[in-house]
Amino acid sequence: MMRVRVPSLVPSNERVMTKKTKEDSQCFFSEQGHYNFVYPTKKRGILKKGCCMEKLPWISGIATENLIAVKVFRSCLLPLDIDDKTMDQMCPPKADVQIVVWVQKEFYQGI
Repeated sequence: MMRVRVPSLVPSNERVMTKKTKEDSQCFFSEQGHYNFVYPTKKRGILKKGCCMEKLPWISGIATENLIAVKVFRSCLLPLDIDDKTMDQMCPPKADVQIVVWVQKEFYQGI
């Protein structure tokens, strides 16, 4: 899986809306698909309590899943389903980077 660098979506002089998680929650990892769009996968992970996340203006495209995209540091994640693609996202050799994961809309709104 190709790692996707997620640039900040707002100019540096504007305030970014971030939220901090109050409890551990299930999330889904991303994959790059058609037209380089980022889509949720079935690979699950745990988003740790106390981690900051930034909501992205993307939708999952799967109406039944009700997921939203958030940008988090990979150190905030614990993979539950481990394979080569998940390990590629979780173990880049460089410093801690941000990646896109998908969380339930209700979880994000409840924070």
